[in-house]
Amino acid sequence: MTNYSQSRYELVANAHEWAVSKLCAGEHVQGLLVSNHPNGKQMTKYEFETTEASLARCQAELSGELADATEYAFVYSALLKDGNDTTPVLVFRMEQRGAHAASQFIQRYVLKKRFLSSRLKFTPLEDFQAQPAGTPWLK
Repeated sequence: MTNYSQSRYELVANAHEWAVSKLCAGEHVQGLLVSNHPNGKQMTKYEFETTEASLARCQAELSGELADATEYAFVYSALLKDGNDTTPVLVFRMEQRGAHAASQFIQRYVLKKRFLSSRLKFTPLEDFQAQPAGTPWLK
């Protein structure tokens, strides 16, 4: 089992809180990077036309202007197709510099209209589910 640091859990918690607040306001979650650097924590929003563009830009920035990041959590929303069913999910990618691989988790959810409110209610359908993450972005 992978040993995750407390600081990475905090990064994921920050990213999760931001994503849920965006979803409850009826907005799409293109991408948010929460990263730790020697001079503190940084949050970077990605709002491109596609999720793929947001992922590519985040990866490029972690190799460029954010190359001093020691660890990060990145969150975006996606649709998961399972047979004939499509479910909205939040996808979390996290990594620590020097790790052999990144970790990725998804959380399926539903949004329900609140009574007498324009805000939506976020309801997780399950705990976080591990997913393959591919190669590390932090070199």
